[in-house]
Amino acid sequence: MTGHSQQTSSASSTFDLRVDGVEAYFVFTGDIDSTLVESFTISTLNLPANLELVVLDATAVTFIDSRAVRVLIDLAKRFSGRVVILDPPPTLKFLLEVTAVADLVSIVDGATFEATAR
Repeated sequence: MTGHSQQTSSASSTFDLRVDGVEAYFVFTGDIDSTLVESFTISTLNLPANLELVVLDATAVTFIDSRAVRVLIDLAKRFSGRVVILDPPPTLKFLLEVTAVADLVSIVDGATFEATAR
C-alpha cells in the first residue's frame, strides 16, 4: 500500500487518506458523520497491520458523530500508542476527552508535530 491515496467526499465533508510506507495520514474537512463514517470505517479496516504511525488531521473538522467516535476507538485499540490526532477544534477535543478517546491517542498541536517529525 505504499504511496496509496484515496479521497472520499459527501456534500459537507471529505477525507483524504495517504499511506506512505509505515505511516498513514487522514485529513478531514467538515463533518465526520453518517455520510462519511462507512468509508472511514472501511479505510481504517484496510490499513496495513505494520503501520508505525496513524495521523488524523482534524484541523477542519466541524462535527463528529458517535459512530465515528467508535471507529476512532477501534482504530486506537488496533494501533495502540501509534495514533495521533492533530489540531482538533475545542468541541472535538472536549468530546475526545469525555469519551476517553483522548486516553487512547495522542492529541497534538500540528506545529509541534511537524517540528518533532523532522
